[in-house]
Amino acid sequence: MVDQLTSAEACRVCGAPLNKDQLHLDELCNDCAAASSSQIAGEVPTSAGAATPFDLTPITQPEVPPDPDHPRWGPLSGVSVWLASVTTIIVIPIVAVIAWYLIQSARGAPLPNLAAKEELIEWLKSPNLLLVQVLSTIVAHAITLAICWAVVTKLGRRQFWASLGWNWAGHSKAGLNLMLLGMAIGFGPLLIAILARLISPHLGVIPLERLYPIAFLATAIGLAMAWRKLQPASITSEEQVSPLWYWVVFSGCVIVTLLGVTQVLSRFLPQSEENSFTELLKSSRQVRIAIAVLATFTAPLVEETVYRGILFSGLRKNLGLIATVLLVTVMFAGVHVLQYLGAWVSVAGLTLLSLALTVIRARTKSILPCVLIHTLNNAFFSVIILLNKAS
Repeated sequence: MVDQLTSAEACRVCGAPLNKDQLHLDELCNDCAAASSSQIAGEVPTSAGAATPFDLTPITQPEVPPDPDHPRWGPLSGVSVWLASVTTIIVIPIVAVIAWYLIQSARGAPLPNLAAKEELIEWLKSPNLLLVQVLSTIVAHAITLAICWAVVTKLGRRQFWASLGWNWAGHSKAGLNLMLLGMAIGFGPLLIAILARLISPHLGVIPLERLYPIAFLATAIGLAMAWRKLQPASITSEEQVSPLWYWVVFSGCVIVTLLGVTQVLSRFLPQSEENSFTELLKSSRQVRIAIAVLATFTAPLVEETVYRGILFSGLRKNLGLIATVLLVTVMFAGVHVLQYLGAWVSVAGLTLLSLALTVIRARTKSILPCVLIHTLNNAFFSVIILLNKAS
C-alpha cells in the first residue's frame, strides 16, 4: 500500500512506491529520474508513461549594474590613460606636421629651411599648417577614446558606458522649479531693463551692469537649492521631470554661476591677450571654425571620459573623495595652463569649470551630466569666438 510507505520509500515527485534498487536515485522513481535527467540535458521525454518533469531551472539573480566608484581598473590604469591622452595630443599634431611637410615636398611646394629657426617657426605658424594641427587633434581624440574603450571594457569583455556611469542620475520637479525660480528672480529684471532700453533709451534708466550681480547671485542660490535635490540614484518619492530638460537648465545655471565668479576674479587677476590660444584664434577664420567644432563636438566627450570617467574612478577606488576631486581638478586645469599662460582669468575660469564638473561627477556617479555641461559651456564660448573674431 502506498499510504503505508514512508517518505523514504516513495518517490518524492509522484508518490510511486520505490523498491530497494531505486533508493539510490535521490528518492525518485525510474520515470521521474529519467524525466529530470532529460530536462537537464535539454531533452523532452517521449515515453507516454513518463511523469510530468519537474522544474530544475536554476534561479538567476538580476544583473547588478557596475559601480563607477568601484571600477575594475585602479589608479595606475587611470593615470596611464591620462598620460596616453596627453601624449596623443602632443604627438599626433607633430606627425601631422611631418606628413604635411613630406606631401608639400613631393608636390614641389616651397618649404622652409629646417636649419633656419626663425623661418621654420614662421612656417609652423602659417594658417594652413595651424589648421592641419587643429584638425589632427580630432584624430588624437579618436585614438584616446579607443584607448579608453580598451581599458574600461578589457577589449570588449565589460560594459563601457555603464562602467563609467552614463545616466542622468536623480532629479526632481522640485529641483527644476528651484532653479527656474532663481533664474527668474535674477534675469527677470535684467531682461526687462534690456527690453526697456530697446523700446526707448529714456526707459532704460537703470544701468544694466548693476543688474548683473543680482542675476548671477540669484541663479547661484537657485542652483545651490537644486543641488540638495540631486541624488546619484533615481528618485522615487517625487515626480520626475524630463532628464534632458532638467539638465539643460542645470547646465545653464552652472555656466551662469561660473561666469559670475569669473567676473569677480577678473577684478583681481591679470588677463593678458598675448598667449598661444589667442594667437591661434587670430590666424584665420578656418582655424577658428575648426577650434569651435573641436571644442564643441569632440573635446567634451573625450576629456570627460578620461578625467571624470577613468581617472576619477581609478583614483576614487584608493583615495578619499576630497583628495580625488582636488587631484582630478588640478590635473585637468594643469594640462590647459600652457595654452592660456598669462591669461590668469581664463585659467581661473577653467579651473572652476573643472572643479564644478568633478564635484557633479562625485555627487551623481555619472559622467553624462558632465559631458552635457562641458559641451554647452564650450559651445557658448565657441559662438563668442566666432562672433568676436569674425574677419
